[in-house]
Amino acid sequence: MTQMESSTISSVFVDWTSDIVDKSSGGLFNLIDVDGFRQCMEERGVSCDKTVVIYDNGDMLYAARLWFAMVLYGHPDVRLLNGGFSLWEEQGLPTSDDSRCMLTLLSEFNPDRTYSSMLMSMSDILSKKSEANLIDARSKVQYDGIQRRATRGGHIPGAISLDRRRLLNEDGSGFLPPSELRQVFEDVGVRANDRPTIAYCNGGVASTLVLFALHLLDVPLDKLFNYDGSWNEYGSHASNPPLG
Repeated sequence: MTQMESSTISSVFVDWTSDIVDKSSGGLFNLIDVDGFRQCMEERGVSCDKTVVIYDNGDMLYAARLWFAMVLYGHPDVRLLNGGFSLWEEQGLPTSDDSRCMLTLLSEFNPDRTYSSMLMSMSDILSKKSEANLIDARSKVQYDGIQRRATRGGHIPGAISLDRRRLLNEDGSGFLPPSELRQVFEDVGVRANDRPTIAYCNGGVASTLVLFALHLLDVPLDKLFNYDGSWNEYGSHASNPPLG
């Protein structure tokens, strides 16, 4: 993750599997609360008054997850480096192996507003899924119940299958251009400006790729929702009706 400051770019490391995860929640990767996230950002010198650019190895999966956390908790200007570090390196752009943090450590992560309603629970899904586009970002074989990671296989009734990899270039690095992204969503019957969109996967990570892609298409944040517990939670409850 980088933060723009004057004419310089400084990077800090955020481990999405531990630094922003609530380990007491019972879920593998459920997000920490706003106070924990604020502390994580301030410890790394990240404030709300400068643009943040997030990058990962290039598959955009982990960058999109951190993007979601940043906008959820109120950072006003968060962007992704399309193609990530792999493409940056491939193009011969400057890199560094200096592990020192170059950001100001006296930062304050105090947003003017948050979008906490973007985070949905299982009870929200059960009561609101009929009012929204419900997108399953897992592979088709998981959607169909052929492969599974939870107690049961299948998908949430009413969900549309959209493998998150369809949103990326053929080599898996970087998002498709907006015109092609729009076509992907239209091909599966999603017109995101008409109604809210809820995305899920196995653990609430791949689903954020769907949300960021819709954000690129100018869908407002207040129409985008992530089911953080996703199929790992839903599919493990015997009382929930699955389809497979």
